[in-house]
Amino acid sequence: MIVTVTTVVVLVIGVLSLALALYGGFLSVSITEKLDGNEDEKHSSEQRYYLLGMIGIIVLFARILNVPIFFWMIQSLVPYCPGAMCSYGVINVGSPYSIIAIVLKIILPFIYGLWLVVEISNRKQPLLPLIGNLARSFVMFLLP
Repeated sequence: MIVTVTTVVVLVIGVLSLALALYGGFLSVSITEKLDGNEDEKHSSEQRYYLLGMIGIIVLFARILNVPIFFWMIQSLVPYCPGAMCSYGVINVGSPYSIIAIVLKIILPFIYGLWLVVEISNRKQPLLPLIGNLARSFVMFLLP
């Protein structure tokens, strides 16, 4: 691994957003488990649901912030990769992992944004009808 300032920044942002996403996964599992309980457990699930939404917003912001820094990191790695004259050469040196990373850097913010649009529309409903579905979808789609 080549250690530069940008690789450290991308790594720190990635680790922090992963830690928040894992905590969000823990919250979403606890939401789905306690959703069918008594009134106190339902109220606790609703409070955790609001926290899950805030975690989703923070992780989305971190991932959006990480995209230009990632491409800056690729450009800064050009002198360290033999045969690479531009960022495309760096991508080819790290292929197929770099291509997978680029696709994930572009697609994941859109998936988080779609989840947040549905989550915000669910908050506007008085009974929050999609709590269970949104909590399950956080674990299935956003956590990995």
